[in-house]
Amino acid sequence: MSVANDPKPRILVLEDNYLTADALCELVRNCGCDVAGAVGRVETAIAFLEDREIDGAIVDINLHGNPSFPVCRELQRRNVPFFFVSGYGEPVIPDAFRQSRLLSKPVGQHDLKAALADFISVMHGGKREWLGNALIDSLAPAGLQAIKPRLERVSLKTGQIVQAARQPISHVCFPTGGLISLMERGARGRRIEVGQVGNEGMTGALAILDERALPSTEAVVQLPAEAWRIAVKDLMPLVRSDRALRRELLRYVQALIEQIAQTTLATGHAKIEQRVARWLLMAAARGRTSRLEVTHEHLSQALAVRRSGITVALHMLEARHVIKSHRKLVEILDYAGLRREADDFIDASEEAGFAMR
Repeated sequence: MSVANDPKPRILVLEDNYLTADALCELVRNCGCDVAGAVGRVETAIAFLEDREIDGAIVDINLHGNPSFPVCRELQRRNVPFFFVSGYGEPVIPDAFRQSRLLSKPVGQHDLKAALADFISVMHGGKREWLGNALIDSLAPAGLQAIKPRLERVSLKTGQIVQAARQPISHVCFPTGGLISLMERGARGRRIEVGQVGNEGMTGALAILDERALPSTEAVVQLPAEAWRIAVKDLMPLVRSDRALRRELLRYVQALIEQIAQTTLATGHAKIEQRVARWLLMAAARGRTSRLEVTHEHLSQALAVRRSGITVALHMLEARHVIKSHRKLVEILDYAGLRREADDFIDASEEAGFAMR
């Protein structure tokens, strides 16, 4: 690979859906890389590689009905790193390409940034160990090496409170999956979800601003997962001494604030079915799954809507063939359709986190 006179990695996007390709290209640019090109057919991709040098590729497994593996073989021959972004699972990938990372659609910016960081590492002769949380995996090598020895692996169970309201933040958790709800609780016990955390982020983000802060929200596990945990007393000295680490964590704090602001807008102005559609999209992106184990009761509590209203909203979305609602399970059938149902209550930054099927 040649990177002379060009500090930005040149990334080829292989995707046969125009809207998805456009979203991926925008994500690539947002992550500090250049788009070498976007192609949607196997033969076009191979011809593209004959004429141009690239530093990495994002590959959809199915390109207009044909598997993209001939392109993968050519990328391997040229020692160009690549990863898959697809709705297909790992079993369809031949053994020769199993070492390449697989990101499931919808893919968020933090996941993509972590995968692109691998390209940069390869260019410099290094090899990263992926921890499964996109925020940690996107850290610069120095920050990652500083934080890694202080991380401990923990299991998060449904209903577990990982951060109590109005209590000092003792630990920060970086989930590697699942879903954590940030719940605001009133004096009389009324509750509403104001934010979500998945493998893109962290709990206890307020500690980055003030390690002595007492957050008004509680962080409750909704979908179980594993997580990395670090004590605030161990994290904050690293944050104060490492400007790059502090900058990356503060970017996440900003993104979380923007998410909470957008949630407030949706709560005040969106119809119930729009709020349900938005919640499902966000949960799917953070949990990296199209099958959400969620009950009507949980959606009722999260959105502060009567259970009967949730039932009606789910029936309306099901009638439009964008979801399938089962007992204790909601399956997303059409991401693009569900995004249309959410209307403009998913802002540009959140919407950019979804590369649709």
